[in-house]
Amino acid sequence: MTVQIEAAAQPPVAAAAREVELALDMRGAPGEHLHQLLPLLTTLALRSLLLAPSHAHGAEALLRCDSVTEVSAATLRVLGASVACTDTLQRYSRLEQLHLDAGVLERLYPAVLHDMAALVHLGLHGYKEVELSALPPSVLEVTPRPEAMRCQLAVRLPPGMRLRRLAVHGSFPRLLSTKAAPKVCIDTQALCRQCEHARIEAREAVWQLPPQFKGHFSQRRAGAEAALAAALLDAQAAWSRLELHLLERAFVEEAMPPEDSGPPTLVGRLDLERLVEAVLRLGRSTVAASLRRESVSIFNPWVLVLERGRGPIPAQDAAL
Repeated sequence: MTVQIEAAAQPPVAAAAREVELALDMRGAPGEHLHQLLPLLTTLALRSLLLAPSHAHGAEALLRCDSVTEVSAATLRVLGASVACTDTLQRYSRLEQLHLDAGVLERLYPAVLHDMAALVHLGLHGYKEVELSALPPSVLEVTPRPEAMRCQLAVRLPPGMRLRRLAVHGSFPRLLSTKAAPKVCIDTQALCRQCEHARIEAREAVWQLPPQFKGHFSQRRAGAEAALAAALLDAQAAWSRLELHLLERAFVEEAMPPEDSGPPTLVGRLDLERLVEAVLRLGRSTVAASLRRESVSIFNPWVLVLERGRGPIPAQDAAL
């Protein structure tokens, strides 16, 4: 893979070559091939570079090489890699699409994403702990894929952020046990007001509601369902489509203020059929809702789909 450009012998060719921006997909290459890229990447700029999780050590060394940074800092737009050092990505501040594999790390450190002002699409793969409130405020698409045993994902967004799409992939086709799918804790108010389209696949889902909806719990029937329906159809809600793919169960709990570390004061188990009824009752003709069972590998998850302002939900829902 070694490329040599004889600048002295062929100056026009060398100059033209330096104008080329490379798009390299190395995900299927052995890790030992990475060091062979160095002569190439000190001459030609990168537009896109996709590496496998198994390349973790060599990939970061390559990205931190000063000569590579000098050539590609202004051109690299798409990157897929494992990154451990908090200042590696700051060398490539014009990244627009980033896929991070956890590698040996269990959690995502917010400093890794510092200064990613141009970032539009962020994919987080294989982390056991992911806190979405650490995202850069310019992110429009987020695709976390927690695949560790008993992993937990908190869907909380920074104030002012607006997501065009949020997808939480539970990787159902690859799992042999429901315990390997994520438990997802959802800040319902943030999701509804700050996200246009959300698809969440989970073993267990916990919808956290602000205190103003606690009065709905006093109802004899469908208290938890009525509370969640009211939160979903809040006057400031901005969502157009919400999907929940659920392997086991869902709950509603009262969200606690950040300074309060105590347990939630109100907890209710969700009946998805009653939730559909409550949403349709409150939303009247402005909301469409469906609930069905789906066959995915060895599982049969419930699939709840809510849609606002676009007519009936099609029988075959488009994949996110």
